[in-house]
Amino acid sequence: MKWTREGLVEAGFNGFIPSRDLPTSPVPRGQGVYAILRDGTEPPTFLYQSPAGWFKGKDPSVGMPTLPKLLG
Repeated sequence: MKWTREGLVEAGFNGFIPSRDLPTSPVPRGQGVYAILRDGTEPPTFLYQSPAGWFKGKDPSVGMPTLPKLLG
């Protein structure tokens, strides 16, 4: 499978929603497989610390040397 929009459509994915529209979109709440598609070709930027808060008393943020390992 190609990891492009066309490849995802061929694999049966549908309902593409821009991330800026997520707060007001009827995103399905059921089980399934969800994908995040990044159309841009410019390098991503990352925050030093997650604005989402801590999990089980620990900061889930990781440093830049760890991110490439997590992103595969």
